[in-house]
Amino acid sequence: MKKLPLSKIKKRIGKKKVSYHYNASFGVCSLTGERSKKNLTADSPKEIQSLYEEWYLFYHTNGKTLLNRDEFNLLKSNEIQTFDDLISLWLENLNIKPATVNGYRSRARRHISPYIGKYKINKLELNDLQRVVDKITKELALKCDIWERVIYDYANLFKFGAKRKLIPDNLMLKVDYDIKKTKKYLDSLKLETDDDETIKVYDEGQLKKIFMTVDDYSKNNSYQAPCFTIYIKMLIYSGFRPSEALAVTWDDVNFKQNTIRINKTVTDDDKSIGSPKNPSSKRTVRMSVSFMKELLKFKHNQQLFYWQVTEKNTKPEYVFTNMKTIVQQKGKEWYTAKNFRNIWKGICKRHDIPYFAGSPLHCFRHTHATTQLLNSKHSFEVKFKIVSKRLGHSSVHETIKTYHHLFPEQKSSFDEDFDLYMDELISVKSTG
Repeated sequence: MKKLPLSKIKKRIGKKKVSYHYNASFGVCSLTGERSKKNLTADSPKEIQSLYEEWYLFYHTNGKTLLNRDEFNLLKSNEIQTFDDLISLWLENLNIKPATVNGYRSRARRHISPYIGKYKINKLELNDLQRVVDKITKELALKCDIWERVIYDYANLFKFGAKRKLIPDNLMLKVDYDIKKTKKYLDSLKLETDDDETIKVYDEGQLKKIFMTVDDYSKNNSYQAPCFTIYIKMLIYSGFRPSEALAVTWDDVNFKQNTIRINKTVTDDDKSIGSPKNPSSKRTVRMSVSFMKELLKFKHNQQLFYWQVTEKNTKPEYVFTNMKTIVQQKGKEWYTAKNFRNIWKGICKRHDIPYFAGSPLHCFRHTHATTQLLNSKHSFEVKFKIVSKRLGHSSVHETIKTYHHLFPEQKSSFDEDFDLYMDELISVKSTG
């Protein structure tokens, strides 16, 4: 993979942030016969390089084209008749990582296409769109973060259509909504229905019960049971994102140094392996000795089970290898998040353990971070830097924003001097 010349990566200084841009060319498109180009945008040259590598891999694995055949036929016939056609075209032209597009596809499938997809391009009127936005706001009242993303998706879709002159007018510029005002209102609804913090965590007593429960479950006479137990414990001990843990291979595990390396993730649709959420997500995390001993024992048992269903000179690649798909020779080699979510939901129901429906597996990441922060003897600044690096956050800002409620004595000063404080914190360079 070639390294992009820094001189070709353009730096743009905006009112709110600095961004970097690169016009990438991947070769001749096998469908159109023209150059396959992509305008890449990111927050740093390093992210531009990562984005380029993602699209380069996609171009070559997709038959030397950035388009799919259906999209090509749509472009060729120029038959953009309905908003479903426009949505398809918009998704294909997003300048983001291929793995990230899955999130956009999912929101479009759930929150855009069912409402306006069947409308003819020139038949959707302002009143129709206003009713749609009002209905979505009501339905997602307790999920304001999702609501904000969906509204931005609508805005970007109509902006894209108007810029390409595929729709008569950008109606989203005329729709009555205010992101900040509505988000504040939705946050107040959430506070009225739930006095707890927005993040869900397990306390010490619940964690003890979880460990006992999954240990008992692992004694079931099946391969999946101990595999699930190791997965839950890995999430608790490491703070990995659930999709990151699923993508861990045995080559990423270092038993001598008791570390696990994160350099990839399972995509949102569970269909492929992609790069992590951001460059900072690529990290090596030190694990507890007791967990690594348990993981080593699991590796030995997994190998014996693997030999029963495959040739004896082979080895499983993934820590969470799905033996069922290996035997049937169809499906993905790794377990999906859905597999483990279903198991965890059943265990919670049988053993009276709280099941956090919005983030049943991601809550272990929050639990890990909370436990680290509350039990660390370091100063406020240092403990957040350590946990931020361990979680693979893009900045310390993100970690403090998520967990600062754990330290109410720091909250007032944090709110008043946040920008200055963060500038000083981020500018501190390690001397060791």
